[in-house]
Amino acid sequence: MTPPGKTRYIGAPHASAAHFEQLVMAKFNLANAHEPKKFLERVRPWASLDAYQKWLVAYRQNAGSFLDHAVWGADRNLGDGHHLYGAMDDRYATNAARVFVAGGLDVLKHVVGKKACVIGAWDGTECLLLRALDAAEVDAVDEVPAFCDMATAQYVAWHIPGIVTTCSLYEIDVLSNWQTYDLLYVPGVLYHLTDLPTALVILWSMLKPGGVLAFESVADPRGACSARYLGASVPGWNWWAPTPECYEASMRDCGFPDARTVEHAHGRGWWVGTRVERLPALASGAAGFSRPDVLRTIKRLQGGER
Repeated sequence: MTPPGKTRYIGAPHASAAHFEQLVMAKFNLANAHEPKKFLERVRPWASLDAYQKWLVAYRQNAGSFLDHAVWGADRNLGDGHHLYGAMDDRYATNAARVFVAGGLDVLKHVVGKKACVIGAWDGTECLLLRALDAAEVDAVDEVPAFCDMATAQYVAWHIPGIVTTCSLYEIDVLSNWQTYDLLYVPGVLYHLTDLPTALVILWSMLKPGGVLAFESVADPRGACSARYLGASVPGWNWWAPTPECYEASMRDCGFPDARTVEHAHGRGWWVGTRVERLPALASGAAGFSRPDVLRTIKRLQGGER
């Protein structure tokens, strides 16, 4: 389902990915879109082949950022010969194949009728996928304003129940989002963050007890509980490349004791963990060390304070 004139460079292929692409195409195409012509006009500056090719040149040269080169996220076949060209190719589908086919997440148990949120939603296609799997409501969060505009365009076109919020993960209001979600899906975000443990505790705070965190991220080879510093010199504007052992240990310390690596290949990995009620070690601050204020807020919330 690669769009005409494009070669896919990003992502680790999976045999079940086509199923998820077809699911999104069947439920969210121009035939059932609200004002399809207006939608195409709205997204053309980001999702045309020309926009994709310009972004690809900048990416390879590590020139600028996503703020300078706003581009669509996921390849989309809208039917009637209309395609959207995404920087991440079909990664939304290959990620889903790993999380739902290999990762042990059960669609009936973890998605159907549930409230979900995608952190790092980009153009919102992962949100559409969760809605196609019958999530009751799907919120979207991204810190890039243009990405939120893209997601909003899709939410409006296909009447997706949920809200789109423009903010950093670190800026999420943990008071209003305390124990809100059954599922948090975080595709390709954590290696872009400077403080992984704080981010994981914020995600823990957003989940209901028993809720599930699923994410995909860059990962170094197994062998040590460590994280290699990448920095801004690497194309993609990344920061850290933890090993699977490092991700698992961080998740356990941050409220997900059953953390597990679903798969680790091609320099990337997929993880799933269940949120427990106990306050994460990082937020307890038993040693009195300095830590971000948001962790103090989460500790108060866990203690029943508002």
